[in-house]
Formats: sequence, structure tokens, C-alpha cells
Amino acid sequence: MSVCHGGPDALGVPAYDFSTNGNACGPCPLALVDVQHCDARHYPDPSYAALRQGLADFHAVEPWRIVLAGSASEFISRITGWVYRGSRGDAPTQDSTTVSVPVHAYSDYAAMAQAWELAVVHQPHSAALSWACEPSSPMGQGQVEWSQAYLATQVALTQCSVKRSVHVLDCAYAPLRLSGTPTVLASQRNSLWQLWSPNKALGLTGVRGAYAIAPTDAHDTAVALNNLCPSWPLGVHAVAMLQAWVKPEVQGWLSHTHVTLRGWKERQVSRLEALGWTCLPSDASFFAAQPFNRRQLCPGDTALETCWRQTARCTLVWFARVCACERVATGGTRCLNSGMEYLQEPAMTARCVMVLGTTSGAGKSWLTTALCRFYARQGLKVAPFKAQNMSNNARVVASDRQPESASLECDLRSQDRPVQRWVECGEIGSAQYFQALAARCVPTVLMNPLLLKPERDTHSQVVLLGQVDDALTQMPWRGRSQHVWPHIAAALDDLRANNDVVVIEGAGSPAEINLSSSDIVNMRVAMHANAQCLLVTDIDQGGAFAHLYGTWALLPEVERLLIKGFVLNKFRGDAALLAPAPQMLQDLTGVPTVATLPMWRQHGLPEEDGVFDDRSTAAGAVSMTIAVVAYPRMSNLDEFQTLKNVPGVKLKWVRSPSELVGLSQSDW
Repeated sequence: MSVCHGGPDALGVPAYDFSTNGNACGPCPLALVDVQHCDARHYPDPSYAALRQGLADFHAVEPWRIVLAGSASEFISRITGWVYRGSRGDAPTQDSTTVSVPVHAYSDYAAMAQAWELAVVHQPHSAALSWACEPSSPMGQGQVEWSQAYLATQVALTQCSVKRSVHVLDCAYAPLRLSGTPTVLASQRNSLWQLWSPNKALGLTGVRGAYAIAPTDAHDTAVALNNLCPSWPLGVHAVAMLQAWVKPEVQGWLSHTHVTLRGWKERQVSRLEALGWTCLPSDASFFAAQPFNRRQLCPGDTALETCWRQTARCTLVWFARVCACERVATGGTRCLNSGMEYLQEPAMTARCVMVLGTTSGAGKSWLTTALCRFYARQGLKVAPFKAQNMSNNARVVASDRQPESASLECDLRSQDRPVQRWVECGEIGSAQYFQALAARCVPTVLMNPLLLKPERDTHSQVVLLGQVDDALTQMPWRGRSQHVWPHIAAALDDLRANNDVVVIEGAGSPAEINLSSSDIVNMRVAMHANAQCLLVTDIDQGGAFAHLYGTWALLPEVERLLIKGFVLNKFRGDAALLAPAPQMLQDLTGVPTVATLPMWRQHGLPEEDGVFDDRSTAAGAVSMTIAVVAYPRMSNLDEFQTLKNVPGVKLKWVRSPSELVGLSQSDW
């Protein structure tokens, strides 16, 4: 039922792969596009001049310090061979027959040393070549074997240009650090070799390519290592990946994934510990864990289901290195061959469609509602979702907990009817309530985990998962996002695990660049769900194509990749007059205009945010005016909107005494 690492290459794709050392949120969309579109018909530049310069600029070092490698393992073999030769200009002055590796470490450090007939030790002070990895594998911990005093000595020797042993800091997992601070300080790195293999952080482990950064006093060594390298160590796909790695948009994507990985890891560790596993502390996106029954780490003899990496090769016996993974974080338990409950495959993993808008009032809520009903009519299990809603129009719905009944044994013994506990209730925005009805599902607080109810222009009451949260209400706006995001992500993950489709609604515009750093409702949600996004605009207001292009242009490139179609909403007139604008817009952005929706006032859905249109939608002459006093912060004012659809009735919102002129007592 379970297999050791060796992975999908040899044994097929497992249902659960916890062995990967790659970013579980990957692949990075922007990097993947660059790799897929590189020109594989020709050799890359044999000198890799542009790539070296880009990597040097990214790390703020001189280009000569960049040493390219076919992979991290290839560089490990090459520099170990150079140490074995021990005859280059700045070769080690220590015993050239020993290599120091951490007690728990990547096995290639020792394997390459043994291949070059060098002795493996665990004492860096006397070795010609000393390895460290931070965060380490398989532990994911930050502490390296080099003490601060020892590192200070290396810095001093570097400044004096004294020949010394070679120290390599493997930074393979540095981009996947989720907590803690590095032991090796930035000021000390110029005295060390740094080995980088970004394919892990980008979720592109099948693309092999790496580079090292030489110490400031190791020019001759860098030249020697380049001379030891065969021609074209990197193919065009590796070049494309490394060039994408240094792009700000890709680094931004990586930062977004840290939040997601942190949430998955926390829930995963909690789940495993509850099931009796021992989980060691870790700063990275993976950790070492030991089950109470060691047989669970043995290969099974049945169908491939789970795959993890045993740590025996790293001298950590009877542990597995487990990566943070969405499926175990959102799932429950599944029985393995030992009988221990470990994993449970979610009932289904939803595809996510997201409706974004160029402005408020563009038609996001209406289109989301329509899509919910459309997918429900296809026989799919559908749920709506909006991370944060600002509205005083709300509905009371069930909490995320299901009703529980007392056990049958107790009921028979007491001769009472089964006792059903009350389901806790909470508030969500009215738009998500109606969207759930359109999706033919029961509304719950998971569908709108954060509701802001304005009390004045600069203050809102915060409702988290249906309940008023006084602490969040008093918290500044920008400081609130880091506290509520884990709840938002968990609610969305729960819906994704139990539905075929989740239709997500954004808020306002995704291009509010003053709010992007604290975004929890638009592109952060889209990135988390890998949602296919539609961008809708209100063409009735004018400037629709400028709104669409401007919104798209202001998004970072990695986020633009999620925009799959433009929608023109509230159109009146001859659609043929739109040409050639949709094609021109597609030529500029690569995004097609997938729908033009007509103006439709008879849909019967209430407005979401309290800015209401009081024009009657019913046919016939007006025989009665109904005036409603619209207090600025009145809740559920939308409930009066159905009066617009009553034949002969005119609905009037009264917001000031002057609007009472001409009304009679019968109009109230």
C-alpha cells in the first residue's frame, strides 16, 4: 500500500506523494510558461553570458562568481573531484582526503566523497571540504554544524586571502523556509560557496539546473570548476527556468505560496500528532515524522497509493520525510496496511472558477449566481465562495458544523427520542446566501468566512465565520489580513474538498494596487485555488475596454496568467458595433472576450452593498408609490427590493427630508 521514494518515474503516480522535495503549490505558472515556450531547436549560448549576468544581478555579486551546473548533484560531484585533485591555485591546505558532512544530510555529499575515495567525517574543522544545508534535509531545521566562532574565523581568513578549506552551503531549501531565521548570516556568505537549485522552490523538479556562488576570494577556484565542466551543462529548458527564477513576479508567487504551505503544514502536523506520529520541529515546508508503528515505513506489495521518502539514507532511522501537502491537510484519515488511520482521500477536489470585476457594481455577484445555477444544472455539486464581503445585508445560515445525535445505545437505555443538538448559526452576506440557493446547496458560513458590516465611514463590525469578533473589529484594517487569512484559506479548502466546482466571487477590483499587499479576497484567493478567472466589466457605464485593459495591465504577470476571459456585462444595443475592439484587446493581452451579456433588470436578485436602483422593473402604469426610509447603516434593506417587481408599484428610497415632498401618508 505504500512505497519508498523512487517515485512516479519508476512506479507510476501515487495517489498521495509526500516524498517530493518540490513546492507543493507548484509548478509556478510563469516559470512553467517560460520553460514550455523556450526554443528547443537550438543550443543555448555556450557562455551563458545573459544568464550569468541575471543571476549575478539577482544576488548582487560579480558575474565571475556564478558557476553553472547541470544539477546540484552534478556540482557536488564536480567540486568534490576538484578537492580530490588538491593541486589548484587556492586548493585546501587541510587534509585533502576528508570531507565533512552533517550527521543527517543529503546522501550525495557522502556518496561523491566515497566515489572520489575521500573519507567522510562529521568534523568540519579538519576537513578539506565541508558541507552544510540550511534548512537541512531531511530535518528541515535551521541549525548548521558551523558555529558562529568558526564562521567568524572563515570570514577573517577570507579577508586576509589565506588559503583554507572549502565550505559549501547548500541553499536548495532556503526558498522554502517558512519560519525561523538563517544561522549563516548574510555577511558570512561571501566566505562560503553557496549552491542553489531553484527547481524545488518552483515546483519544477523535472527540470535539472543549478548554480553556485563562489566566495569573494575564490576566483581561481571558480575558473578551475568551470574548466572541469563539460560543454553546455544547461539545456534551454534549464536556462529558461533559471531566468524565470530571478523575475520579481516569480519571487512574488513564491512568497504567496509560503502562506499556503504554512497553513497546510500546521494542519498536517496537527493531524499526524493526533494519530500518534512524532513530528520533529522544522523551519521548511517538509518535516521528519515517525509513526508509532514502524511497519508503516516498509514498502507494500499491493497497488501504489502512498509515496514518502525514508530517511535511513540520511542516517535518521525509522523516520519519513513528509512534505506539506494540500490533500492530507484538508482530508481526514485513510487506513494503511498496518491498520493505523493516516490518510483519507477527500470526496472530491473542486475545480475553481473565479469572477473578478474591474469595479464595484460590474456584475460579479450576478454572474457568480448565474454560474452557480449553470453548473448545478449540469449535475455537478457546486458551492459559492467569497472570502470577504462588505455589506449590511446578511442572512443567518448554518455553521460549518453538522448536527450531531446522541448514540442509539443511550437513547434506548433512556427510552427517549434521539436528541439532536442545535446547529450553531452565523451570518454571511446575502449575495452568497442567494448564490448557494442557485447552486442548490445549503448555505453555510464557509461560503463567506469574513463579513464586514459598516457602522460608519471608517469603521466596520467584523464577522468571522458567522460570529462577531470584537478583537478583529478593533484591529487596524491592514493588520487584520494576516490573522484572518488562515481561516479564509481553510474555509475555501473545505469547500474544494467536498464539491465538484467552487464558484468564487472577488470584491471591487483586483487591481487596487494600494491594497494588494494586504489582499485576501481577490488574486491571493485566485492563486491559492489556482482558479480560472473571468474579468467582468459594466459596459453601460462607458470605458469598458479601458477598464479591462487597465485592470489586466496593473496585475503582476504571474497573476495575469489566471485571467482566462473578459466579460462585457449590461450591454444595450447592437453587439456587432463592438468590433473590432474585442479582437484588439485580445491582441494586446492574449485574453479573449468570452461573453457579452445583455442588460437584464428582471433577474430579481437584490443588490449586494446597499447602493440600490429604485427604478421599477415591473410592467404597467404606476398606481402606488412605496417609500422606504433608507437609513445609512440599515441592515437588510435589500429585502424591500422585491417590491420593484410588483406590477403598478413604484419603490422610492428616502434618504433626506427633501425627498418626502409629494408623498402622501398612504405611501408609507
